[in-house]
Amino acid sequence: MNTYFIFMRKNIYRSLIITLFTILCYCNTSCTGQPKSKTSTGYEPTAEEASGETNEETTITALLVSPQRPKVGDQFRILITGNKGVLKEKIVLSNASGKIEPISTRNGTGLPYWQIAEFVINKPGKYEMTLRTDSRSVIQQEVVIGTSINTNEAGTGTNQGPVWPVRKVWDAPSEDLYAAWINSMFYEAGEKDDWKALHEVTQNSKSNVLYNYLSMGEDDPTSKNRMIMQPDCADNPFFLRAYFAWKLGLPFGYHECDRGYLGKPPHTGKWITNEISLSGNSVR
Repeated sequence: MNTYFIFMRKNIYRSLIITLFTILCYCNTSCTGQPKSKTSTGYEPTAEEASGETNEETTITALLVSPQRPKVGDQFRILITGNKGVLKEKIVLSNASGKIEPISTRNGTGLPYWQIAEFVINKPGKYEMTLRTDSRSVIQQEVVIGTSINTNEAGTGTNQGPVWPVRKVWDAPSEDLYAAWINSMFYEAGEKDDWKALHEVTQNSKSNVLYNYLSMGEDDPTSKNRMIMQPDCADNPFFLRAYFAWKLGLPFGYHECDRGYLGKPPHTGKWITNEISLSGNSVR
């Protein structure tokens, strides 16, 4: 009986493939009576597109400086997201002494496209980040390089109050930054790469653009404040979302939920957010 069903299934698959192939051949010849061009979609790229050059104006959707408060001598990163044009743009810092080129850059495709430029500044002061998207558009943002960081400014500094305060909202730019952060962090990873814990990924200063964003040593594997994250596969997306929200002061929440069992579906319980105080009580 099993052999009969396997035989029938193979014949069904074979019939479907033959039918689809016949339909495709008919569609390619029905309009003109002759096969279409080599491109199966019927779309012929222009010479400009084939060369990788387009007239589309560069669009920047989000920008992030990391860490939040860069200081002298430390490597910091500037992340921009947008359309394909961001791959060819140049991020430059400048002050009264002149321009400062990045020590390295990397970029990646996806939705959105992104570019990361890394800098090291040896003098404190105010610098201007400039991104010239074309001859008509200039994006500028001030970057302040300090001499020291008060680590209490990054967190609550107390056992009272929320786990972290909300400073921003989830909007299109923050979602673009979130997508680009994950994309860039795993961009160089291969199918055979694996990690025993999620914090092994976030503690990689070369790939994690949010490395020590709060200047608390939170991603430094030798720091007493280092973040330890060991989710199972199902919890991994929640940990990534919470980590990003914590860094940028975004809201985060989840429902307690049991696994359920045969005859009883999973049950949703208490709603927990970053507004829960460190003492375990809601601050609202």
